[in-house]
Amino acid sequence: MIRRVVRDLKKYNAYCLYAVRATLKSEVAGSYLNWLWWFLDPLLFMLVYTFIVQVVFDKQMPNFHIYVFIGLNVWKMFNGSVMASANLIRSSKGLLSKVYVPKFILLNTKIFVALFKMSVAFLLVFVMCAAFSVRLTWNLLYCLPLFLSLYVVTFGLSSIVLHMGVYFRDLSNIMSVLLRLVYYMSGIFFDIQSGVPQPYSDILLHLNPIAFLIHSLRQAVMYQSAPNLPVLLAWFLVGLALAAAGIRLTYRHENSYVKVV
Repeated sequence: MIRRVVRDLKKYNAYCLYAVRATLKSEVAGSYLNWLWWFLDPLLFMLVYTFIVQVVFDKQMPNFHIYVFIGLNVWKMFNGSVMASANLIRSSKGLLSKVYVPKFILLNTKIFVALFKMSVAFLLVFVMCAAFSVRLTWNLLYCLPLFLSLYVVTFGLSSIVLHMGVYFRDLSNIMSVLLRLVYYMSGIFFDIQSGVPQPYSDILLHLNPIAFLIHSLRQAVMYQSAPNLPVLLAWFLVGLALAAAGIRLTYRHENSYVKVV
């Protein structure tokens, strides 16, 4: 299977890049603000959460706006990718009925679009750090393996959801509820370590990959510290295992997808 995956990646690399560019252009076509929406969307949510937490509930945290902005960016990338995967085969029926495209290539296109928008928005994190005197150190380099792990975990889970979504029409509704639960368990707008009692805080941080990755990115960017490398490696390997299982499922059943949808 590995040889087939590598062969398909090389063969459809040009299509994937073209599809990513076309999707990004279509999203801003006809909009006066164009790509500025990729900054404004998480920025506006950041302002809302900052107002609710620090003004309404009067809970103060230094640089809380940066804290929330990092969490929102990671969550938006993960949530958007997983939700898109639930109906990806059905929404691509027209394309798949005419030409053959490996299903994980379609998924990669969606995830690369989400990663690109997250990366663009993350530039604003560094601008805010400089503006509010948050010291940036060499620990920023940990963002690279953290982003890689985020991609692998997102792809792995999304590939499983992609396969299941072909056979369960209501999966997107179920995933919406489940992801909402994960959202509140990921510390987007609160600190899990101080807001959740032990041992539940450690359980959330270690067994919820999104909570762990958000926490680790905040540690690297805002608090000049390294992530828990054994846990990071563990989730990277889990993501690879999920990705392998998902790709195997799509290869095995892809001939029946068009018939089902």
